[in-house]
Amino acid sequence: MSLKKFILGSALGNYLEFFDFTLYGFCAPLIAHYFFPSNDPKTGILMVWGIFAISFAIRPIGALFWGYVGDHYGRRTALTNSIVLMATTTMLCGLIPTYSYWGMGAPVTLIALRMLQGFSVSAEYNGGSIYVIENSAKNCGFLCSFTSFSCGLGILSGSFVMMLLTKGYTADTLPQWHWRLPFVAGGLLIGVTGYFLRRNMPTNISENKMAQNPLKLLLKNDKLALLRCFCVSGYNGVSAYVIYTYFSSYLQTHLSIPIHEALKYSSIATGISIITALISGHLSDRFGRKNTLLFAAFAMILLVMPMFTLIQTGEPLGIMLGLGGLAMCSGAFGGPMNAAVAEMFSTQNRYTGTTLGYNLGVTLAGGSAPFMISVILNKFANPWVVPVYLIFFASLAVMTLLTFIKKTSRTAEIYRLFPASE
Repeated sequence: MSLKKFILGSALGNYLEFFDFTLYGFCAPLIAHYFFPSNDPKTGILMVWGIFAISFAIRPIGALFWGYVGDHYGRRTALTNSIVLMATTTMLCGLIPTYSYWGMGAPVTLIALRMLQGFSVSAEYNGGSIYVIENSAKNCGFLCSFTSFSCGLGILSGSFVMMLLTKGYTADTLPQWHWRLPFVAGGLLIGVTGYFLRRNMPTNISENKMAQNPLKLLLKNDKLALLRCFCVSGYNGVSAYVIYTYFSSYLQTHLSIPIHEALKYSSIATGISIITALISGHLSDRFGRKNTLLFAAFAMILLVMPMFTLIQTGEPLGIMLGLGGLAMCSGAFGGPMNAAVAEMFSTQNRYTGTTLGYNLGVTLAGGSAPFMISVILNKFANPWVVPVYLIFFASLAVMTLLTFIKKTSRTAEIYRLFPASE
């Protein structure tokens, strides 16, 4: 299999997996209605985002498991098995009886399936970028940005499908099969397509079974790289899940925007971000990972307040401009980030290091962001917590990025956060 074919196969797998994983976020108001009946809709939404956060809590465990499998038994083994598990749990999410039929069994089962989804998806995001870094001598930033592009395209498809299925309905009038269909169909599609795409992936020379545990190598040689990967990935997760997923719910519950309209804005923002990610990935090959990532993080800090002001107007043009501006900042950071984190680690523990660092950051910062913001909003009723939250994590990323060490010659323009052991 050529590098181009692998990138295509990996991108399609990422697309399908993130299409399924983020459907939950787009269905948040509907899931709250069917699984957490309450007189206060905001309480139900809080429960839904709480489960969203719980599904991330298991991702570091999944990262350790799949990272070990990927480093010890091969990238193909990890990526093939993880995508099958993701497909099965996604399909079952669309088949759970509601609270009115099954009582507490419904939300408990939903929690269990979301945790298994989180366990499986922890192997996904970094796998393709690792293979590119290990098999391509040039344009790694651009090629790795296809990870962000394909994941964003999956999120875009999820929001677009839900927008079509919910048009003209409210949570009370929407037929249940409308929101269940994407889970069941997406699960089947991801299972069959993903398995056949990945079962013929080539193994890499670096994937021979090793005598030493990759986790021990990671903690021995690359501890600082792990910490810095956590900080960079944490901001990337916060910006992604707040802008592309949480804002859809925010527009509905705080600005009274109809569900199909909120999903339309989310789709536009996601479309802008994935194009920006490709452009930013290309620029990182020319100007360096550090410079490109710093520019994107600084842009978020400077622009988030005025962009949020536009969103708060509740006017269509203001919402589109505001979300579009935030999406450009987020996409510009996400594009080069995949190559940057993969380049932090040595080959022997690269899968373990990237998956663990990334998933710790996404879990503790990104996955919990919608829940934490919802809690603060419910307590203080101050919407400006949203941009402040983004500014805090963008500032953390900037401080981390300033510690980048230039590892190679100016012509290569490749930056690493910590010199990997040779």
